[in-house]
Amino acid sequence: MDLKCTEKNLNKILTKGWLYRGEGNANVVLSLPSCHKILRIKKCNKPKTILQWFLFWIMEIFHWDIASDMQQEKRDIDFYNLIMVPLIGSCYAQPAISIETTKSDIKKLEFELSSFRPEKRKHKGLKVGMASIFVDYAFLPSTFSNFSRECVTYAVEIKPKKGFLENDGVIDKCQFCVKQYLKIKNQQIKKLSSYCPLDLFSGDREKIYRALKALISNPQNNFRIFCNGIYHYGENTSRDKFYTMLHELFECNENDLINDFCDLITQALLKTSPINLNCPDCKDTLTCNPETSLPKGCILERILTLQKLNRLGVSKYHNILKSLNKCKGNNFSYVDNLLRKINVSNEFCPRCIIERLIIGSESSIPNDLDLVPYMISAIANDLSFMITFQKIPNLDLENCDRVITVKDLPFFVNIGVFDLYPKPLSTIEKHMKVQMEMETAYILAMQ
Repeated sequence: MDLKCTEKNLNKILTKGWLYRGEGNANVVLSLPSCHKILRIKKCNKPKTILQWFLFWIMEIFHWDIASDMQQEKRDIDFYNLIMVPLIGSCYAQPAISIETTKSDIKKLEFELSSFRPEKRKHKGLKVGMASIFVDYAFLPSTFSNFSRECVTYAVEIKPKKGFLENDGVIDKCQFCVKQYLKIKNQQIKKLSSYCPLDLFSGDREKIYRALKALISNPQNNFRIFCNGIYHYGENTSRDKFYTMLHELFECNENDLINDFCDLITQALLKTSPINLNCPDCKDTLTCNPETSLPKGCILERILTLQKLNRLGVSKYHNILKSLNKCKGNNFSYVDNLLRKINVSNEFCPRCIIERLIIGSESSIPNDLDLVPYMISAIANDLSFMITFQKIPNLDLENCDRVITVKDLPFFVNIGVFDLYPKPLSTIEKHMKVQMEMETAYILAMQ
């Protein structure tokens, strides 16, 4: 990854210009357009009571929490670089680096961000200590010479969610579809989405088209489009912007261009890419390797393989968690132990290590490494990816494996996966609670 255009000083990075890209429960994400990078800063709860404010002031004065936060960020970066990037494949994910942040830089940024952040997110502030820099997949990589910086670059962001049916609940239905009823009940959404991840991961073009059209019709937070790195279409935007983009993209005024768009995205989703294993013992398979009609090495197959690491179901992993008394302990002990195992074993293939963990867990005394398959599966269920493309007329297409053609128009395409950071072990408890809540909401809705 080319990081020459980045600095180690947050203030210098931000003075070159930034755009608010969005945020979730744990992080704020900024785009750095000048160098096509993403800046991710962790969030923390703001103090509410007098005691919390007092402890906050004390920690600020003595910097008691910064060392711990920096250690946590290093752990997360190591997990991302050493485990998740090799698992998903270096053709789909690039390494990240960390930078230090100061109190004054964060205070200034929080003030400048206040007008962009939604009110429902402002109860949390930004952590001081360290932040992370990633490749911005909304742009095509600078290492590729077959595209023009003068032409418009589009990026379609998809959060696919769980792509298989898990026999771990009372309802024989896709988790995403069931959870829609809970979101309706909690007034998080206004109408049900007709999108189903099982369609997207089916390998069947007609079903993939159906999934994409459902995302376009009702994006929620699962579908966004960027134009030259700037948010263009998604939830709470006009459908007219999407159709205008289609007319410009395919150079015609036909009424129904959605099928052409779906053709472009589907080709990208099913396009295979070689996975560099760099391991003589690894056959690029896992015990859970799914039987699927998806082409080997395509982005959907890579994601589904990791999702299916959850071979036991959340209730059984929850029982393991309780037996280890980890519910209130170190939430990231599995990360520390997995990284330690990689370091001491002189084996740098996480695929081989996880394969042995899966096989060994069936007969060994339970330990927190037995939870690794579920935790990686949970990350794969919540990750996002971007399909980035640019129209490239008058190009010699010979031997160009990154070109997709729709209606005789060639498009240069790249795919990048992100949101690959470790989740806390408390995620298992949360998933158990949510599963019961969404099943109850679904049953009540059906009655």
